[in-house]
Amino acid sequence: TRSDMFTSVMFFNYRLVFTYSTLMSVAGWAHQVTMDLLVLDLTGSAAALGGMLAFQLGPFILVSVIGGSIADKFNKRNFLMLVTALDAIFSFSLFFLYHEGTLTYSFLCFTALILATVNAMEGPVRTAISLEVVREENLANVMSLNSVTFNIGRLSGTLMAGLLITHFYNCA
Repeated sequence: TRSDMFTSVMFFNYRLVFTYSTLMSVAGWAHQVTMDLLVLDLTGSAAALGGMLAFQLGPFILVSVIGGSIADKFNKRNFLMLVTALDAIFSFSLFFLYHEGTLTYSFLCFTALILATVNAMEGPVRTAISLEVVREENLANVMSLNSVTFNIGRLSGTLMAGLLITHFYNCA
């Protein structure tokens, strides 16, 4: 039934995880779109954009496995707060460096590599914590809702990036 689709949301801690996941997904997609535009703006090169995509996506293939061991060995909540802080620091750094005219392609690649590595470890940790905060009978529902957060982020993050790019890029 329709009420079964959202049974996990009745758990307060899962609502927190769901909100975190949704916001991080929105921010992640917006960040990726924005960084790709910055590459094109700084270099005008499709090859440089291809290189950026390798930095943004490569760690997810290579590092995601480590996320499971982090989820098992460290405090998940603290790790997720660290990821959020790092994402914010690098995002604001890129914003200010770009507006001051000192942003370089090399720094963009470095930032993409660091953030993708950290975020590749974050996914399994986020999944693990979301499974811990509900009852066992709600695990399938949690996994479905976790997919929803990704898709909300993909749609909203790219839309938000477009709107912010239109505003700030035209102001530069």
